[in-house]
Amino acid sequence: MSFVSLTDVRDASLNQGQKTLRQWAGGSLVHSAAHAAFGYDAAQAVGIAIDAHRTQSGAENIRAGVHYNLRGLRFDGATGTVSFSGHVTDHDAQGREVWLMTVESGKPVQAAWVCRPTATEAACTAPPG
Repeated sequence: MSFVSLTDVRDASLNQGQKTLRQWAGGSLVHSAAHAAFGYDAAQAVGIAIDAHRTQSGAENIRAGVHYNLRGLRFDGATGTVSFSGHVTDHDAQGREVWLMTVESGKPVQAAWVCRPTATEAACTAPPG
């Protein structure tokens, strides 16, 4: 399974979500289907928002464009109907790192890419050691 994280989950100082993920990786395949479905829906939501952003004139700020186009989004996903509130205010998206991680049952979590998005590009590189 691949998933996106806002931190390097390989770090030794784990939060509860990271501990849960590590427990899953060594355990039952029942949870893998649920995690994969939620991950798929999250990726689909971002993909739909990016596609909408690309069709807008003057669409340069990718982070703000994705945020804007998630507003009011509704689609049938792997987990059922996914919907986002249409009642949100504008704000600047945080300039945080985004980590693409992969995990297989019984194997350690691995980092595939780390991205430092700017307003115009994903800026992805290989993760540090």
